[in-house]
Amino acid sequence: MASNSPPRPPTAPATGSNPLKRKGSDDLSDLDPSAASSASAGTTRDRHADNPSSAKRAKLTTSPQRPSASSPRRTLTGAGSPRADPPPPPGPILDGGLTTSPSRADVAAGGIGSTPTSPTTASRPALTSTTTTTQSDGDSAPSSSTLSTGGALPDSSNRTNVAPTAAVPAPPPAPTKVPYQPPPGVRAIPVEQLIKPCSKGMSPAVQEERDGIIEFKVVVNDGTPESTMLLTGLKNIFQRQLPKMPREYIGKLVYDRSHVSLCLLRKADPPAVLGGICYKPFFNRKFAEIVFCAITGTEQVKGYGSHLMNHLKDHVMATGDLRYFLTYADNYAIGYFRKQGFTTDITLDKAIWMGYIKDYEGGTIMQCTMVPKVKYLSVYQTLKQQKEVLYRRIFEVSRSNLVYPGLKVFKEKGVKEIDPMTIPGVPESGWTPELSRERSKKAKSPLYVLFMQLLDDMRSHPNAWPFLEPVDGNQVKDYYDVIKEPMDLRTLETHIESDHYKSIGEFTHDVKKIFNNCRQYNDPSTTYFKSANRLETFFHDRLKVLLERDNTGL
Repeated sequence: MASNSPPRPPTAPATGSNPLKRKGSDDLSDLDPSAASSASAGTTRDRHADNPSSAKRAKLTTSPQRPSASSPRRTLTGAGSPRADPPPPPGPILDGGLTTSPSRADVAAGGIGSTPTSPTTASRPALTSTTTTTQSDGDSAPSSSTLSTGGALPDSSNRTNVAPTAAVPAPPPAPTKVPYQPPPGVRAIPVEQLIKPCSKGMSPAVQEERDGIIEFKVVVNDGTPESTMLLTGLKNIFQRQLPKMPREYIGKLVYDRSHVSLCLLRKADPPAVLGGICYKPFFNRKFAEIVFCAITGTEQVKGYGSHLMNHLKDHVMATGDLRYFLTYADNYAIGYFRKQGFTTDITLDKAIWMGYIKDYEGGTIMQCTMVPKVKYLSVYQTLKQQKEVLYRRIFEVSRSNLVYPGLKVFKEKGVKEIDPMTIPGVPESGWTPELSRERSKKAKSPLYVLFMQLLDDMRSHPNAWPFLEPVDGNQVKDYYDVIKEPMDLRTLETHIESDHYKSIGEFTHDVKKIFNNCRQYNDPSTTYFKSANRLETFFHDRLKVLLERDNTGL
């Protein structure tokens, strides 16, 4: 049954467009532009001549000529009567300075898209412009098609005079880098010869994996014969390499289904287990606990341990959002874990891991923080490439790869004085006579750093203020009558700088003088007496810590 309502105007012209093309494209190469425009305008005008409401929608498919500021634009109201609108706001300014406004017919025809040209897009090469001709009955129709970049106007008489866009000057070419040419008689060692000795070779573990001799496999206790066989072999290695750990406890955790094991296997039939790591992931808390880690004794010193840990780091970051490893390491394993990036400085919040990992008596808690963007299996290759780039940058500035000719004065008889600045290569190295005078100064005692550290720590203590400077005899008249061997932190520093102390005992003797003199002169109830006791306790505690750290044994 046919409808009595007029058909809805199409959003694209009936002629001269491809319905399969997306909005914003045009294909008018096979049509006469003026005929297509007139036909489109006539069809739309006739179709909606008797229907005012439909004529209101018809404005979407026609574009009246833009009136000047002095002549109001005529449009149709809902009842079909003409009315005058105020002058429209100025349109976007194109590069040439001409104010234009896109025709709504272009929007329907897909010529310039669904949005008007904006100041930011007006300077683009794909500018479009539509000119219109006013007809006798007040309607208008486009007289030319939308222009694309590089196209010619169908009718040169209707071309909008848009000033050409000024060409953007091309940036100046980058200066050509001229390679450094050493002066005559100076030989330059190629950078490749200096970098090659610094490059670390491939470890046996990496080479064997590439050759297909070994492989790494993640195993969980899923009840299959293969996983049971591999976990049993790994359990035996843990029990053999960790004799202080209860055998039943090792077996319980290895076979536990909440634990995961990464096995190092030698390819054979059946495969032989050479070692592995057993860990327990806590995905909600973003860390994993390494429970056991061991390599069989006959296969050590091949780089298996480091390669195994790198495999584990890449695996856990690929399977979940795990950022930290925690483990309790015994005294024999601390060195290994330090090489793998573990530290005793625990930055992970204690509330996250406390009560979730197993505490071993005599073990040291250690943490490893993983970097998500780092591929640990290729970290050595990455560091090698970075080292090569760094060396090349250094040799672009430095001339340490230059070999200067030797001195010929030794071939002459007799002894002659030589100015060091006349020796080839010495001025280029940056050496000056002042450097030799600085180096000729007497070297400090090996205990100098320890003494200065203790002195700085005492100065920073809140109770050190009475002892920073010598006692002023003008203010305390009888002080030097009572105290025969005065001492303070300023005098102590002078003795350290002059290398007066040859042992820790001599240094400690003078430090005690400070506190003994204070207690001898002041009453126990005074602030000075109490400050001396607190600072003395701090000194002895700090000395013990520094001696244990430096392991001097003095």
